[in-house]
Parts: sequence; structure tokens; C-alpha cells
Amino acid sequence: MKAIDQSDAIFSMADSFVNQTNCNLFLTGKAGSGKTTFLHYITRHTHKKFVVVAPTGVAAINAGGMTIHSFFQLPPGIYIPEARLTGLQDSLNAVYPQNALLSKIRINKQKRKLIRKLELLIVDEVSMVRADLLDAMDVVLKSVRKNYRQAFGGVQLLMIGDLYQLPPVVTDLDKNLLYRYYETPYFFSARIMKNSVPVRLELEKIHRQQDEKFIGLLNKVRHNQVNDTDLKWLNGFYDLDFRPPSSKKYITLCSHHYKANAINDHELKQLPGKLYRYDADITGEFNESATPADQTLSLKKGAQIMFIKNDMGEEKRYYNGKIGMVAEIDDDEIGITFPGEEGILYIEKETWKNIRYSFDESTGNIIEKELGSFSQFPVRLAWAITIHKSQGLTFERAILDAGDSFTSGQVYVALSRLRSLDGLVLRTRIEKKSIISDWKLQEQHEVQQRDNLQDLLDEERRNYLRDVLVRSMDWELLMDVFREFTEEYKDREVTYREEAVIIGSTCLQKAKELRDIADKFRVQLVILYDAGEQGFPKLSERMEAAYEYFRKNLEEGILDPIKDHYHLMEKKIRMRKYLKHLQVLKQAVATRTMQIRQARDLTAGLAKGEKISGLLGALNETSKKFSHESEKSTKLTKQKKGDSQRMSFQMYRQGKSVEEIARERSLNQGTIESHLLEFIREGELEVFSLVSEEKYGKLLPRIKQNPGRSVSAIKYEFGEQFTYTEIRAVMNYITYLQKDSG
Repeated sequence: MKAIDQSDAIFSMADSFVNQTNCNLFLTGKAGSGKTTFLHYITRHTHKKFVVVAPTGVAAINAGGMTIHSFFQLPPGIYIPEARLTGLQDSLNAVYPQNALLSKIRINKQKRKLIRKLELLIVDEVSMVRADLLDAMDVVLKSVRKNYRQAFGGVQLLMIGDLYQLPPVVTDLDKNLLYRYYETPYFFSARIMKNSVPVRLELEKIHRQQDEKFIGLLNKVRHNQVNDTDLKWLNGFYDLDFRPPSSKKYITLCSHHYKANAINDHELKQLPGKLYRYDADITGEFNESATPADQTLSLKKGAQIMFIKNDMGEEKRYYNGKIGMVAEIDDDEIGITFPGEEGILYIEKETWKNIRYSFDESTGNIIEKELGSFSQFPVRLAWAITIHKSQGLTFERAILDAGDSFTSGQVYVALSRLRSLDGLVLRTRIEKKSIISDWKLQEQHEVQQRDNLQDLLDEERRNYLRDVLVRSMDWELLMDVFREFTEEYKDREVTYREEAVIIGSTCLQKAKELRDIADKFRVQLVILYDAGEQGFPKLSERMEAAYEYFRKNLEEGILDPIKDHYHLMEKKIRMRKYLKHLQVLKQAVATRTMQIRQARDLTAGLAKGEKISGLLGALNETSKKFSHESEKSTKLTKQKKGDSQRMSFQMYRQGKSVEEIARERSLNQGTIESHLLEFIREGELEVFSLVSEEKYGKLLPRIKQNPGRSVSAIKYEFGEQFTYTEIRAVMNYITYLQKDSG
């Protein structure tokens, strides 16, 4: 993947707005300015739980996401931003007012969990998203997340696209209906956008073209500002009889499908030799309308082709849009040559995935699940292609047949595919009527211009940090986990139902108690944060105390009983699914502890005078590390049992405290203590590392008198005198002594 250009200040600012604020963002830019590069960068570098959606199937596959309709389970048709539909509607499509829309969608339990956990929604090719579709997304998000106060239910939106390229598809009949409710069909006319205007950032550095004169012409075409002199110069490239020399490969860009298909069919028939057909390999679910390549690829030796995918290997032998010629071909193999390059490139089939997002309860992360795949040679016939299909591609040479352009932005998209005018030939003249640009786009462009973006970023960073601190005291998600667990097993016909309900309801009650205390502390937290620098030292002091209090109660009041129950149940047969559910509970507690620890670290940084931007950058890294550790521990538990415990033990032997180890490994202290307990059992760690000699002396005789008693029973007898860890330490030491004497 192309690396992010840190020299471009807008790239860095956009990165900061996404990762360090809750602002909705509209990232735009001229063709070739790096919008797709930024999309891929963010999906690899954000700490937020995100999903990528796009308005069409092909755009979704190329962006590595899902279509908007599929993700939100939206029925096809038109959404009306009113509670009920009144009067006759002239439309061939179904029409859904708000109530009807919500009654039509069917979102299952897993999807609801995913949407409630969602922090960032990335919408690619937003220029093609209709206003009513964006409003429908807002309605669904608010409904599922039960948050009607914030736009999109509190989910941050990153919208990427260029309004001057391809517009939303709207039929004449639909226009009559949509214009009763919306000024334009574009996303910025959505009702939700009126009170939730996104921050607009425009990537300004053009990577595709270097010729300033050509860039100037493109800007004029983009904004429909060409004059007679510009058109005369542009039409100087007109050549109706041009025939490309065999040494140079040209592609024809057409305004209509039938023109491109006719050219490709004609040229392929003219070639001598055998016609080869290659069928795509399709597995699972893959919508035919979203296939990124031909389901049946027809080729002959000498055919001009274009690659439709980047080479993901180390050699980068081809890229999306590179043109070549079929030099060798048989039933199993295709060899490609390129003008000016030596040798033959033998290609293999590439695979595109149809994914669905799901929520992994065991790790707390949003993951991609492959529903199906489409494998085909990554090429298509390339004597001609439609302008629509060329969006996002780059060509060295092209013949433009754009005189019959019929929609906004087509001429601009076609011209902007070229690196320079040296490779331009016009098959038809470009008239002023062919350069279609919606005047409302220019009006919107001017409205969205904002000054002092850096000041806005700094302000939103402060607001975001405040939100992070407030969320550290939010216990509702943890309570939901225990509530769902209890409800699920309350009516199950399993032998351990009563035990499951007890552990679930006990943990829920403890979480509620901690929630009530956190609610009171949250008020103090906000007051001290809003007081600014003079309140930061006290804020840090109070947050440190809060962390110690909640950590201890989470570990001893919730996590330790779950662990105790887990160890008891893992000795029984057919417990795999139940143990996985218990693992979800443990992960939820670990996440809650991590969030409070992050808040403590942030307030400590504030008290030391550290910059908020640096603190949020560190937050990004610790969140990603925690997410990675969660996935890693879940995947490797069976394969590398003991590795994690050994790492904690080695760090302890190096002189690090339990708290220091927990912080460095992004784990809670109870987990580190459980790691060390194993080495007491094996005799590698002294028992007094985790329990004082005085407490050891009190516990040892009581445990020896009743060797079969559980940890919970002993804890219940002694109350707050001993922690679960201290009791386990003595019990493990007794086990070691018995094993050693035996």
C-alpha cells in the first residue's frame, strides 16, 4: 500500500480529526489527490471500532467493505424524512416514511451488538450517496443505539469522495418526489446534515498529474469555468481518424456502455487465433451485480488488456489501470507484455472477498467475516472502458469519446484519468454543453469552507478527551454483558443453569453498585476537567484513587468469582461453549479496567503539562495494543499455553511490580497475579511474593484443616481479611509442598 504522505498537512490533520476527535468529517479532493490512499491508511491505523460502507456493490468490494443497504438492512426504495406518508406519490420504487422504514428492517442480535459498539463509520464514494439514504442511516443508527440526541446515534462519520465526480443516481420520477423534501439529491442536502455539518477537509496535493497547465485545465472543467480559449486548446487534441501505433497502448473512454462493449467486441473479433474463455471461481455468497471482474473472461493472443487490481506482492509488477497485451495464452496460463518493458508476466487469478462485519464477544472487537469470494484473472479487455468504470484509475494514454456525456462530472473524470496531456486524443469534440457541473455543488463548496481548522481541531481534541474521561465512568456496557448472560441462562435447560444465573446476577449487582459510585464521581471529574490547568493536579489525584478503588473491586468482586467458577466448570465435560461465554465476561471486565486505567494515565499526563495531542496519540496506541492482545490471547490460548504466564514471571523476576507488568502488557493486575500463582504451584516463585508472612500464618492452618474447601468458601468465611489472590497463593503453595514431598 502507498504510504501516507506526511508532508501533506491535510493528511495529518484528517488523521487527527478521525482518531482524536468525535467530529464528523467530509474528506474530499480532486481526482488523484490520494483519497483512497487515506481510506486504506485509516483502516490500518485507527484504534476505533469501524465499518466501511459504500453506495454500490463494486465500490464496496473495492473499498473492502459492505454496501450501505446490506449493512443497514435497508429495503430498496426512497426514504421520506417524515413520520408518515401523506398524499399520492409518483414513483416506480417503494416509498418509506420513518415509521414504515423501521418496521421493515430486520437487524439480528449480533448486528445490533456490532452497531452499539461502533465508533467510526467510513462512507466511501459519498458523492453517489443520496440525501434520503443518509437520513435513513441516521434513523437506523439512532434507533438501534437508543441515542436520539446525537446525529447518527453518536457514531462518528468519515465521508470520503469528490462531489465533482459521479453523482447519485436519480430517475426523473424519483426527482419529482425527492425534491419535495430535499433541495438536491446529494448527501449534503440530507435533513441530518442541517444541524450536523461535517468538518470539510480537501486534499490539495495532486499525485497523478505534474503539469501545472493540465492541472489548471482540470480545475476549470471541474468547476465548469472553461472559456472559448480553453475549449479551443482542448479540442486541439481532436483526431477522429487516429489509430494507435502497436508500440503504444491506448484505451478509449466512452460515456456509454454500449460504445465500450462494441469497441472491445469488434477488436477482439479482428484478432486471429483461438478464443479462450476463463470462468470465475465463485464461492459462498457473491452478488452478481457486484462482481469486480468478468464472470467469463474472453481473450485471444494479441488482445489489449487492463489490470483491475494492484499487485499485492513484494514486486508490485502491475497496478490498477496498467495496460498490456496478451503475448502467450492457453487453457491454464496467460502471459502479458508491456510497452517498453522486457519479459513476459504470467498472471494468476486474484481473489476478491465479500465480507460481513460481526462482533466478536470474546475479544470485544469488530471483525470481518468472509461470506463468499470471487476469483478471476485480474484483467479485462481494454481497447475501451466506460468513464464510470474508469473512476479511480490512472492511464498513460487514452482516447476520449466524451462528447455525448450525459451526467455531471463525466468529462472531468475522463480527463483526470490521464497523467499528462501527452497521452490525450479526443475521438469526439468537447463542447461546452458536454461539461456538466451542478451549480449547487459550487454553492455547497463555498458554504463548507471553514477558517482556523487548527483552532477547531484543538478545541475538538479537548472535547474528545473530556468524553474519554466521562466514558471511563460508564458502566452500562459491562452491565449489559452480565444482564444478557443471566437472561440467556435463566431459561436454559442445562444442569448448571442455577450456577450460571447466580454468577451472572451477582456480577450484575456488583457492577450496579460500582456504577452508582461512578455516577457521583463523574460529576467531580467533569468539574475538575472544565477548570482547566488549575484543576488538573486534583483531577489526576482523584483519578488515581478512583482507578485503585475500581480496579480492586472489579478484580476481587467480579473477576475473581468468575475465574473461580471458570476453573470449577472446566473440570466438567461438554463445557466448551459455556466456558467461552465465561471468557466473554472476563474480557468485558478487562476492557472496563483498561478504560479506567487509560483515564488515569491521561489525567496524570494533564497534571504534568503534556499536550493533549500527545496524550490522545498515546491513547490510540494503547487501545490498538489492547485490541491486538485480546485477539492474540484468544487465538493462541490452546496453541501456546503458558507463554503469557512465563512472560509475566520473567518480568517479575527482573524486579518489576505487578502494576508495572500490567501496565506494560495492557492487562489487569488480577491477570498478572494469576500468572504468578502458577509459578508458586510449581515452586519457582516464593509464596511470600503475593502474601505476607502474617497472613500466610493465619491462612495455612485453616486451609489444611479443610483441604476440600473452595476459594470462595474461604473468602466468605474471612470476609475482607484476605484477597482471592492471597488465598490462592497459600493453596498453590500447599499443592507444591504435597507434590514435592510425594
